[in-house]
Amino acid sequence: MSAKKLRTLLVATMLLVAAGGTVFAGAAAAAEGDLSVGVAQPAPGDDATVTVTANNTTVANATVEVTALNNSTYAGEGTYTTDENGTVTLTAPAENVTVEVTATHNNTSATTTATLYAAQNETDSTDLSVDVSQSAGENATVTVTSNGSAVANASVDVTALNNTSYAGEGPYTTGENGTVTLPAPDQNVTVEVTATANNESATTTTTLVAAQNETDSTDLSVGVSQSAAGESATVTVTANGTAVANASVDVTALNNSTYAGEGTYTTGENGTVTLPAPDENVTVEVTATADNQSATTTVTLYGEQKAFENESLQFGQRVSALIHFLQSHDAMSGDNVSEWVTEHNPGKADEKRPDHAGPQNETDGNETDEKDNGKPAWAGNDGNETDSDEKDRGKPAHAGNGDDAENETESGDDHGKPAHAGNDEKEDDSDDGDDEKGHGNGHGKAKGH
Repeated sequence: MSAKKLRTLLVATMLLVAAGGTVFAGAAAAAEGDLSVGVAQPAPGDDATVTVTANNTTVANATVEVTALNNSTYAGEGTYTTDENGTVTLTAPAENVTVEVTATHNNTSATTTATLYAAQNETDSTDLSVDVSQSAGENATVTVTSNGSAVANASVDVTALNNTSYAGEGPYTTGENGTVTLPAPDQNVTVEVTATANNESATTTTTLVAAQNETDSTDLSVGVSQSAAGESATVTVTANGTAVANASVDVTALNNSTYAGEGTYTTGENGTVTLPAPDENVTVEVTATADNQSATTTVTLYGEQKAFENESLQFGQRVSALIHFLQSHDAMSGDNVSEWVTEHNPGKADEKRPDHAGPQNETDGNETDEKDNGKPAWAGNDGNETDSDEKDRGKPAHAGNGDDAENETESGDDHGKPAHAGNDEKEDDSDDGDDEKGHGNGHGKAKGH
């Protein structure tokens, strides 16, 4: 073989070898660039399998990183290495969770995201429901179901709404029959009830009704009675005509007045409370409340010291009130009653007297003492007496009248002498003393009359 041909053969062989080395390297690089990772879970609640491949061939000893997303937790988080068949097994989650899985091999990586599902049961359905049943005043029953079947061990949360309070607020767990019992409320209350089971929940809102009695009606009423002016008053609370015990009664004085009986009271077994007599007339507002029902009335209470001054009352009623007042103040006397009756007798005024009676206080042109006004006929008329004569009041008829100014001495010693005693008054010095003799004859006759 010539040298030229030999050189040509050697060059061709070198080119062939070089060409073969280039194709192998390129295949290997392509295999690394096709790295992929997949996650499979046969069914909710089952383990999941991560598979790493390159050019459709499983890759052993690849590194697999598993991370839970959305701030959730997952027991299967961590780092794994694929086995001979290019897989790793992830445990079933306790609850549904989304994870990020990254496979790395020979400086090449691939990432995927998958949701792993927890085991499902009757409650793992949007058909989870919660219901509350109650008769007024009785305990309430919460029932949790899924697809019509009772759900045991479901969590039930009860919350009172509208800023109300309820002793039954809090968490519960359903029993084998899917129910929990809530206590009867003290008063009507609206609650929100939420049932939760295996990441599914259902909520309902309902009003629990307290026990009803006579007062749970708009027929609640309140009345106030006062037997007489100056007496205590009685407040009576009823419902449908029946006395209501333990009702709250609020008493408020109106018109900027004051009353010692203002305040809050509680009715007794007979549905009543007693209010003290007022010192003076006062108008009060009385409100009764029982089991969320209320009734209000307004009434005027009369003070005793004003009763006999109330001109709207009949005169006899005013006199009766006066007597009651005097008795209650240890001041009862005939003089006090007579003085008041004389002062306030509606027939005392001259303008009300008949014409034939004449003026009441007029005598011989002399004005009587103010104290005689309104005196009854049987008391006589002392309109002409002076201050020194007051002791003659009430003298019997046979004692005569010691008021004659002509015969009266300054000493007034003859006051009250009977007629048969005669009149020993001295005449003036200018008289003979004989003209009026015979006054002492025992019969009161004047000589020559």
